[in-house]
Amino acid sequence: MLVSQDQLPHPLHPSRVPRSYAHPSDKYWHPDDSRAAECISALLQRTMKYVQAGRPVENNLKLKSDIIFVQDRKGYFINPHTDAPMRYVTTLFYCPDRDDITHLGSSIYIPKDKGGFPSQISSVHLPREQFTKIITAPYVPNTLFGFVVGPKSFHGRDLIVDENIERRIILHMLKKGPTR
Repeated sequence: MLVSQDQLPHPLHPSRVPRSYAHPSDKYWHPDDSRAAECISALLQRTMKYVQAGRPVENNLKLKSDIIFVQDRKGYFINPHTDAPMRYVTTLFYCPDRDDITHLGSSIYIPKDKGGFPSQISSVHLPREQFTKIITAPYVPNTLFGFVVGPKSFHGRDLIVDENIERRIILHMLKKGPTR
């Protein structure tokens, strides 16, 4: 299956990105930089062979691109999960406004009992104590955390305990569905 540029409509247009998602320094990407959509498009083009290797993909698959602007605060957590079956690629573009909150990235997990989990993609969030954390991506400007959604793509976020912290992310999903 080939995915052409016109099959990936990207709603990440500079006019849609909230100004608060820009880092105060000039050295980082900011919402006026139109290269962001091109970067995500190129990344997705390169991941399709991994999507096909990890799950069955029907011949005339229609994919759409969705963007969500996320703001997580104290009390937020999400237990390990693989993502919804309709998703094929998920990326999180980190937009911190401070340099002292690098610990707020997302984590990758593996099951402690590898035989105890079904080998299917599911949006069910599973108990954290059944997993080993492998790595946490640093929450720093210009960091793109991403993965191909598959039966082993367990990821999550530990409880945010920091006061007056906002974890801002541009969440991009390439998922099954009609294109515009």
